[in-house]
Amino acid sequence: MQTPARGKPLGVLTYWVVAMLAVTAVIDTLGVVSLLIERSLVLDSLAGRPVSIEEAVASDNRVEAIGGWTLIALLVTAVLWCIWQHRAHSNLRSFGRIGLSYTPGWAVGWWFIPFASLWKPLGAMSELWKASEPTDDPKGWWRARAWWVLGLWWACWIGGNLLDIVASAMQQESDLSTVASSDIVAVIARLVEIAAAICAVLILRDILGRQRALAPMSAAAPLPPPLPGATVELPPMPPPPPLPPLP
Repeated sequence: MQTPARGKPLGVLTYWVVAMLAVTAVIDTLGVVSLLIERSLVLDSLAGRPVSIEEAVASDNRVEAIGGWTLIALLVTAVLWCIWQHRAHSNLRSFGRIGLSYTPGWAVGWWFIPFASLWKPLGAMSELWKASEPTDDPKGWWRARAWWVLGLWWACWIGGNLLDIVASAMQQESDLSTVASSDIVAVIARLVEIAAAICAVLILRDILGRQRALAPMSAAAPLPPPLPGATVELPPMPPPPPLPPLP
């Protein structure tokens, strides 16, 4: 009898995504420092203390450079994340999981659909985490409850993006006090995004461990019965016995 495939390995790809999440968190930390320096200069200007043009220009250049690094790191992380998520969801089918709501393609595609991207990716990741539970029951994962870290990760991801939008709108104002306030909002956004990156690392590592434990179980379990009307391959019939020789 056939057995399910063991799925594609996730180890190396997971480590690459985790590494890029760490790089993003480091860049966000540098962004916090640069924003606090910028706010200090703005407060000095508001208080009437002298601020040289060189200091102001250097601060602006530093903030812009770190913003560019952040964008590059996010793009690389996003590409690796999508490849990882597609492969991890494909493994669920290789492991014989049934009752899945998200295909590998749509698990990735929902990230790019306006409005639906506010909740659908969380549903896909929750299903991925639950269906990766190491059990030989192909539908036993339905009874699992989603890990609370998934909700915290999503709240930080959405919250950080919303705070970035607010900070960007505030920085368009010419009033220095508003600019100083926008720096505080941007700092909070960076801290929330660092928390999201930490939660994402925990989720990826946990799914990797669950699928590694699940692979040998699914490889030893029989496939579910075929659906009605499906074609079933039968073993070849043995050849008929030879006829007796004619007299």
